[in-house]
Amino acid sequence: MDIFAVLAQVNDQLSAAPDLESFLKVVVDVIKDLTQFHRVLVYQFYEQWNGQVVAELVDCTRACISQLLTFQ
Repeated sequence: MDIFAVLAQVNDQLSAAPDLESFLKVVVDVIKDLTQFHRVLVYQFYEQWNGQVVAELVDCTRACISQLLTFQ
């Protein structure tokens, strides 16, 4: 595997994302591919240290949870 080609492809995908939601979808996809975790989440934390899941990629053959998790 040519790491530079992979990084260039990831860079192209991130650059082509038209908005934050699309950008985060690319991020979770790349992290899932690299780590082989069955679930990858991106949290948005607020000043009070509560927050919510803003992007998720999960292999539902194992387990699924709501994409609209909120932590308080």
